[in-house]
Amino acid sequence: MSGPTNHFGWLEDAIKDGHINSFDYSQFYIVKEVGRGGFGVVECAESELLERKVALKSLRTDNVSQLDEISFKEFLREIELLKILNHPNLNKFYGVTRGL
Repeated sequence: MSGPTNHFGWLEDAIKDGHINSFDYSQFYIVKEVGRGGFGVVECAESELLERKVALKSLRTDNVSQLDEISFKEFLREIELLKILNHPNLNKFYGVTRGL
């Protein structure tokens, strides 16, 4: 993995292979912005499909060139942990959205 293009290629492959679910961003009703960081925004949203409130963590597409390998690996590690951990005080990972 050497650059952002490879990062998102991996993500596309994971979606295609069924390891990560993909949702269309338009399926969510944004309630409010929760936080903002160097690589994106976290929003509280409602999902009729999932029948619950969710937290959407969006990567800023204008900042993709700054998404280095270490940051991307940290992002992937967060996804891996959220997929396996089950605790009422942690958000559950359902998948990624497209079409912001």
